[in-house]
Amino acid sequence: MTDQTPADHATWIARAAALEFETGLFIDGRSSAGAGPPIAAINPANGALLAELSCGTALDIDRAVAAARLALGGNADPGETGGAYVEPALLCDVTPAMTVGREEIFGPVACVQRFTSEAEAIRLANDSIYGLAASIWTSDVSCAHRMVKSLEAGVVWVNCFGDGDMTQPFGGYKQSGNTRDKSLECLAGYLQSKSAWFSLD
Repeated sequence: MTDQTPADHATWIARAAALEFETGLFIDGRSSAGAGPPIAAINPANGALLAELSCGTALDIDRAVAAARLALGGNADPGETGGAYVEPALLCDVTPAMTVGREEIFGPVACVQRFTSEAEAIRLANDSIYGLAASIWTSDVSCAHRMVKSLEAGVVWVNCFGDGDMTQPFGGYKQSGNTRDKSLECLAGYLQSKSAWFSLD
């Protein structure tokens, strides 16, 4: 399960699957995920486009590593990219008490927190001042329906990420926004309501 705020930053993994995730799919993909322009052939997950932003992101990663465990990436090698891009990073052993567990690093960084139950996963995901979007990955359809209902996020994807359509409202909860874009619902912000009362006596 991931919570998007607004980038895919926080990732909650069931404890039983955490080790496989941390040492498997993500780590095995390190050779194909590098630092550089998003349109480059290596197709990195993301990259800070400005040197100043890249520097700030690298410093945020350095601070996070002091508390969490850096399992992958996080480097900004001036020799390879001129210092303009940050290598995708995976931070493990993150807890809600850590700053990196509550505040987003604006860069290609994923933070892994572990949970043991559905209720704990929902509690961890909702324990945030943000709520733009979330994604759930599960083979249990009933679980997916319960979590979609319980998550405090404006958009929830199930077994996918980033899908959208102009007919569907897009917007967040809490400090991620209180209005909606796209769909007919967004037109309400451009309208002015008027109330009128008539006495027919």
